[in-house]
Amino acid sequence: MSTPTTISLERLLARTVEEGECLLWQGLVANGSPVVHTTAGYLTVRRLVWQHAHGMPMPAHLRATCSCREPACVRPEHVRALSTRQIALLCAKEGKFRTPGRRAAIAASKRAQSRLTPELVERIRAADSGAAIARELGISKSTASKIRRGESWRPIGAASVFGTWARD
Repeated sequence: MSTPTTISLERLLARTVEEGECLLWQGLVANGSPVVHTTAGYLTVRRLVWQHAHGMPMPAHLRATCSCREPACVRPEHVRALSTRQIALLCAKEGKFRTPGRRAAIAASKRAQSRLTPELVERIRAADSGAAIARELGISKSTASKIRRGESWRPIGAASVFGTWARD
């Protein structure tokens, strides 16, 4: 394909579909971000759109994101350059970082898929030897050890300031 400087904005936007106020990318996506393959490698479409809109390369320390928060949107009016810190603050404001409710939901989902039950976990914690109970239950010694140390299978909703449940 062509180099990033020769990819026209029209060529990029030709691979989009208008939906509401957004232009949704219909091409390649990597790590949830619209990308295009060039001779220079894979480049994010938003960064290229920003560069076309501003007539200069985006500073390396900035990231291209969309004000509409739609993962596939590449509309030039929505694309903006933010620092990693600014993006983290936006995500925190939107509740996308780990919160107690999110941690509980993740833990409940993982436990539903686990071979272990709360009763077996209590047996592991009460056992004299982690290696012996691991052999008996057919789990790894490291899994038994993490349960015994409180690093795995913590009580859901346990406050992180209490004793053995201090790791978050």
